[in-house]
Amino acid sequence: MEDLFVRKINDEDFYFIKKDSCAFNIKEFLKNQLEEMLKNFSWPKSMRWGTRKERWVRPIKNILCILDGEVIPISFAGITASNVTYGHRLLSQNQVFTVDTPKDYFNLLEKNNVILQQDKRKKFILDQIKDFSKKHNLQLEQNDYLLNELTGLIECPIVLFGKVNQEKSAELPKEVILSIVHTQQKYLALSDGQKILYFATVVNVKNDNVIKGHEKILEARLADAQFLISQDKKHNLDYYVNKLDSISFHGYLGSVQEKVKRIIALSKYIAIWIPHASLIKVERAAYLAKADLATSI
Repeated sequence: MEDLFVRKINDEDFYFIKKDSCAFNIKEFLKNQLEEMLKNFSWPKSMRWGTRKERWVRPIKNILCILDGEVIPISFAGITASNVTYGHRLLSQNQVFTVDTPKDYFNLLEKNNVILQQDKRKKFILDQIKDFSKKHNLQLEQNDYLLNELTGLIECPIVLFGKVNQEKSAELPKEVILSIVHTQQKYLALSDGQKILYFATVVNVKNDNVIKGHEKILEARLADAQFLISQDKKHNLDYYVNKLDSISFHGYLGSVQEKVKRIIALSKYIAIWIPHASLIKVERAAYLAKADLATSI
């Protein structure tokens, strides 16, 4: 510890130690390490493109790599690193610019309509939604997973708002509407606390015609759901329980109906040990537990 000394950098104190060693080429070292890292980087899902054998999460178009303002010429997937990168492919006409420092990288990208930081993009989306919600007295139906997914899709997110057709959705449960809006359409939902009145979609370029198209697609999805529910309501739940025999649960464990029989037996056994539990109600609840799997909706 006695060999340590303090040096101030940008008004912050850092500990240093002086050690004599043979000459060390940091740029060559980084070049070798980075190339090895890129070759062996593991993605949950990856792809190949063109005639290349290398794999990456998406096709690589450009590599930027600099140290102290100088290019470290790493090479991967047929591309050699440089000190240039690109702005938004539409909003900035894919403009090319030179990067000298990390600060330049963030600032120049943002000026060219690419918000690099994930948390900043998310805030940008939420701020637009909050302004619209405040104006129309609405609240966002929270879905963090979808919000994170949308944040990662768009470089400079523009939020467009569309109306949910109340005539098409009047008889649909709120949960069904949310499933369509969130899962099928990848929209964020805005409600007055009870009804879903608006949806928000995140796009790259603002276009009034785009939102009209989204509204029509959502109307069709809601109409489909209404039709499926009307078909399902033609039969009682016992009808759908009987259809579970044709749905396989597991190759070694039989059909879903056989699973239901096991659930009934287990539920009744547990109910015995619970004071005042109704065996009749428990058996009926277990019997109907998987009926929805045979419905259309």
